[in-house]
Amino acid sequence: MENKNWHRLDNSGKIYPFKLKNNFQNLFRISATLREDVIPEYLSAAAKNSITRYPFFNVCLRRGVFWHYLEELDGKPDITEDSDLLIKDIDTIETYGYNFRISYYGKKISVDCFHALCDGNGCMEFFKTILYEYFRLQGLDVADEGVILLPDSTPDPEEYEDGFLKNAKKVKLTKMRGIKEMRGKKAFTFADKKFDYKGSGVIQGTVDTAKLLAVSKSYGVTVTSFVGAALVYAIYKAKITKKEGNLPIVLFIPINLRKPFPSKTMLNFSLFSRVAVDVDGEVSFEEIAKKMQEAIKRDTEKQVLQDKINVTAKTERLWIFRIMPLPVKQFIFRVSGLFFGNGKKTMTFSNMGVVKFPESMAKYIDNVAIMASTGKTSPAAMTTVTALNKTTLTFARKIVDTDTEKEFFRFLAAAGLDVTVISNYWEA
Repeated sequence: MENKNWHRLDNSGKIYPFKLKNNFQNLFRISATLREDVIPEYLSAAAKNSITRYPFFNVCLRRGVFWHYLEELDGKPDITEDSDLLIKDIDTIETYGYNFRISYYGKKISVDCFHALCDGNGCMEFFKTILYEYFRLQGLDVADEGVILLPDSTPDPEEYEDGFLKNAKKVKLTKMRGIKEMRGKKAFTFADKKFDYKGSGVIQGTVDTAKLLAVSKSYGVTVTSFVGAALVYAIYKAKITKKEGNLPIVLFIPINLRKPFPSKTMLNFSLFSRVAVDVDGEVSFEEIAKKMQEAIKRDTEKQVLQDKINVTAKTERLWIFRIMPLPVKQFIFRVSGLFFGNGKKTMTFSNMGVVKFPESMAKYIDNVAIMASTGKTSPAAMTTVTALNKTTLTFARKIVDTDTEKEFFRFLAAAGLDVTVISNYWEA
């Protein structure tokens, strides 16, 4: 029997398979709405051509004695028509072992990806390559313009390096900093009725990026701080009914580490800022925006990030932890709350930032969006991405109530933004 190549999961990616036992997959979806209907034959060929450029995605997840690991696949990824259950779990039998799913419907192409494989930044590069190849195969005049990794180009070994292990510093366990901050404290959580079927309710809004930037600047904050503050303010208006005795509203905000710690990795390389806002008494948007800006600025200081990198890498480097069987590791991670901490966040809010497309491709794409999966203990998430001069803000939820989304988009409209809202109509 031929031995297949295998790869280690990156330091952060090792965490996500531990949640599979709880019947929850940490997934995210990247989508592009095109100007014309998708032609399945070209998309299928584009997927097969593109995977050769990303050998670290051409793998399946396996369970080892000490850790999960990734094993190289012989086949090629196929495509499927999209389901009406958005960002549903990935069935690796249906995907022939792959930890991602490529689907289409009408004018939309989507990639759902298991977080153990990579973060949104890595998957976005893969997605852009697929789109480029899809257009090229149709004979359209597209060029990479320095922002697309071409299917026939050679992968850089730095693209699949473990950014955490590369940048972690060896610090004695007794001198480690950042553990308390990563564990966090209790937060306000949604107690609303949940859907009793799979998939997520999705409400998505799109605004002009230049106008969003101008409004954010008028409050003296960044776009991330403005949108995050608007989300907290919407939750406060929709859900906080008592004047006193409220748990804080806590957002988990992913931080891309590739800028403070220069890296080309396509794997997971991000940490979370945990922003807690006290909502006792009367709270103004301006106060929330100020706290949001201060918290994100604090959590993105390089030394703070370095401390957190050291913590995440330490567990893998401890000899006693390395020799523990996988089930024991899984138990420790679940009960420690260091990485999962259910009940210690209200929502995840992720801003991917600006994604660049070649001008030659932009005319064929109408919109780009990203969304995150939700579960019983973390039933709501919001994600944003900016591309083609538009910023798309996507809510995904397991709860039936949509008051938070209504308050959020009303606030944006009142701030002077023209918002186009669409939904999959899971509002009842």
